[in-house]
Amino acid sequence: MKLLLLLALFAPSFSWAVTIRPSVSEGFFVCNAGIAHKVATGTTCADQYTGLACNASDDTSCVCSDSTAGEDTLTASWDDLTVAESSPLRSRGNTLKSNTAATYNNLFTDLNAWNNNVTSIEIGTSSETYGTSYFVDFCYQGPVEKIQKKNGKNQDVSEGIYTITANVAAANQGSGLIYQQDSNLGMTLQVNCDLRDVGKSKDARSSNEFAPSGNALEADVTFASSGYPRSSTLSMSQRLNSKTNYVPRFCSVRAIFTEMANSSSVKVRPNSASPTEFTIDLDITNGDLL
Repeated sequence: MKLLLLLALFAPSFSWAVTIRPSVSEGFFVCNAGIAHKVATGTTCADQYTGLACNASDDTSCVCSDSTAGEDTLTASWDDLTVAESSPLRSRGNTLKSNTAATYNNLFTDLNAWNNNVTSIEIGTSSETYGTSYFVDFCYQGPVEKIQKKNGKNQDVSEGIYTITANVAAANQGSGLIYQQDSNLGMTLQVNCDLRDVGKSKDARSSNEFAPSGNALEADVTFASSGYPRSSTLSMSQRLNSKTNYVPRFCSVRAIFTEMANSSSVKVRPNSASPTEFTIDLDITNGDLL
């Protein structure tokens, strides 16, 4: 599955759009997204060229402003999978504003995410300072049982060692400031999977089973991979099961991007920077690739 994140920085604030490509790997769909901004309080003074904290009485390039100014938004369109395809109510959309705390404002709850197929996402960040965090969730429907005769015996060919591979990459489209470096951007991938023959849900996913029981994912295996801040890439390749019959039934993958420039001191967004394009390649395959 490929997700294209297109980022562009304009004065006086930062804005970017997310476009989801229509070609997806079998079983995957984008099912949720969210945005948050950890707001600094009071007045912020920063150099208009470097964005670093400064003293207005000593520096002519020092600009002071209300650090709570501006807001971040997430605009999305999606298909409600609980509504018939022929119904005009199936296609929906909404615009969210980031919370004024570090908690995410999500399109859907974790339970409702499985009922929605997100088709487009656009995020605009107009906050005065860095500190925005945003995520995209991918839902995965594992293979159904597939019986074939091999060597005179019936075998389930859906069994095997499954591997998830993910690659996140940034490409700068101009010669201005590099966003992931200036914002001290951190990237994280979080994976949770429900496996056959493990935990409460042991049966193979049926062909008419499109979400975990009660839409609540049973996390039989869970792990995360984080990239170094300011890095332009993040890669992961990880086995999901230790035995061939432990086939993934359902999985969720969350890609998180966090501007960490404010972790030690407040940093104002620059007036201009190089447009940046992020791509996410995500796949789950049957076969030991490690």
